Amino acid sequence: MRSFFRALVRHLDLKAAALLLAAATWYYGITAGIDERRFVGVVVRAINPPQDIALGPLVTRTVNLVLRGPRRDLDPLRADELFVVMDLKAQELSAGELQLRVPLATHHVRSGRDAESAERLPAGLVLVRAEPDVAEITLDRVREVLLDVEVVTEGEPATGLTLKKTAQPPKVKVRGAFRLLQRLSAIRTEPIRVDGLRERLQRRVALQRQVVNPEFQAAPIATEPESVDVVLDVVATPEEKTIERVPVRLSVVPGTVAVVKEEVREVAVRLSGPRQLVREIDAPSLVAEVSLEGVQAPARGTEVTTVFLRRENIRQLTPAGILAPLAREIELLEVRPRAVPLTLDRVGTRTVPVQAVREGVPAEDYEVSEVTVVPDKVTVRGPETVLKELKAIDTLPVAVTGLRERLRRTVRLAESVDIEPFRGVRIEPSQPLVDVVIAVAERRETKALTGLPVHVLVRPEVALNVRIETSPRTVGPVAFVGPRSRMEQFGADDVTAFVLLDLTGAADLRPTLRNVEFHIRDPQVRLAPDTKPISIKIDFPPPDRGIEPPKKREEGSPP
Repeated sequence: MRSFFRALVRHLDLKAAALLLAAATWYYGITAGIDERRFVGVVVRAINPPQDIALGPLVTRTVNLVLRGPRRDLDPLRADELFVVMDLKAQELSAGELQLRVPLATHHVRSGRDAESAERLPAGLVLVRAEPDVAEITLDRVREVLLDVEVVTEGEPATGLTLKKTAQPPKVKVRGAFRLLQRLSAIRTEPIRVDGLRERLQRRVALQRQVVNPEFQAAPIATEPESVDVVLDVVATPEEKTIERVPVRLSVVPGTVAVVKEEVREVAVRLSGPRQLVREIDAPSLVAEVSLEGVQAPARGTEVTTVFLRRENIRQLTPAGILAPLAREIELLEVRPRAVPLTLDRVGTRTVPVQAVREGVPAEDYEVSEVTVVPDKVTVRGPETVLKELKAIDTLPVAVTGLRERLRRTVRLAESVDIEPFRGVRIEPSQPLVDVVIAVAERRETKALTGLPVHVLVRPEVALNVRIETSPRTVGPVAFVGPRSRMEQFGADDVTAFVLLDLTGAADLRPTLRNVEFHIRDPQVRLAPDTKPISIKIDFPPPDRGIEPPKKREEGSPP
């Protein structure tokens, strides 16, 4: 025992140094090779959404990560093989929550060829920092719609031949994110190789299971059925023709729905088919019909609905003047634009005045003197939003060019109006025709006369001997209005300026102010409407000598 103790304490300094060296060696082994790495543009993915929830556009598409750990674990990692994966199966979603913010942590970072098969990082690696540190995900409700099937082919058939594609069923049910389905006009099949094809091909083909949209990641969709029967008929290459300016026409509009705005009034249609049939088709013979059958009026204000044009919307005018579907041999290749947005409103009625619209000017020296419309008011049916701002309904233009006499016309009322911000809104007047009466007269001219003497007319005649003075004795300028031909000859001799005085007693012989009146000899000439009253002062100065009473007659003298 003593020998063991002596051996233990022997060379104690060397043993202490060895212990320190061992501790340093252990610490180096633990900490040596630890490093931090920055990975730029790591893709964010969300997986395993609930059954009734679909993934919408990712607000956060990529993040920058800083990882720390042993170099041996960091060296094999590459940014394009790293994913930030958010497993929604483990994420608690509250009812109605469609915007999700997830703080990023180490367990979200995975490595692999794709997000679904990627594995968690080695245990020694930790996430030090993420930019941004929160990932935002937009979720959407799952909906089901009915879409056309679009047959997709790769390659080209034999020279001089083309394909006529048919899918059965032509429409299928598609289930997926509601906002994504709104952007789809058709569901595509998996591609079919047709290089050098010379004969009919019939095959069962699966439908696409995901849709790639710039706003969405590769979003999964489900179809019912999952595959369709495709028939590819090989026919001689048809002739193609693009027809511009095909009018868009509303065919079926419910009685409670009014169209406020039609953003697309003309489309371009590209067709193909037998040469003889294709060459007979032109813009006047085609119509793009838009049906609103089954559409409900908005509960409040206006709302926009979009109609996608398909083959059944393109109609052709027959020789009998009837619109019919395109011939079976004609294939619709393209419609530009395909979407027709319509702004809808509720239907209302309102009674408004009728306003006659004139076009041109009457003959020289003539002008419109009066316009009469019978009836002067009508009831108009149209969108409530527009009717609230409608002040009057116009007639179609009535030509008055060169008019010299009274004109009476039966004129059609306008069937569309411009009410900002809407233009060309269709309205329906209760009666389409009104009578417009337009009277014209020679153009009137104004002429001013000066120095018109004022005459004083006295009643009764016994007062004619009363001395009267006026101030001023002349008036002017005085404006008169009349036809131009009459005004050229009109002068002071055609006007009498006068003041009428009734003198019945001495009390009337006091200074006074009286308005001057005018007697115009030409009945077509009048005082100008804006002429103000002209007053003069009338005075009664005493006579130079008194008035002698009549002498008495002597008897026997002649009377």
